[in-house]
Amino acid sequence: MWNAINVGEKRVEPAIKQFLPPCQKQCPVNEDIQRTNVLISLLPEDPAQAKEGLIQIGDYLFENNPLFPICGYVCGVVSWAVIIRAKEAPSDVGF
Repeated sequence: MWNAINVGEKRVEPAIKQFLPPCQKQCPVNEDIQRTNVLISLLPEDPAQAKEGLIQIGDYLFENNPLFPICGYVCGVVSWAVIIRAKEAPSDVGF
């Protein structure tokens, strides 16, 4: 479905200013969750093609981080803690 080319590095197009969520900027394993979310939103309506796309997304995630299910859980817990901390002391969050 998709052909991905991994050049081994992340880069930003010079003409585009990107705003990343704080969790992605501070992710210790550099998980590109926004890319995954965009790919999921672009899945086709056909169930067979969508299934193939989901398998490709899962394979990509697993190749880059075999522990992504654990990281996803921990990320949710940490994000919730950061939200609570931001509500209590907004200047201490450090984003």
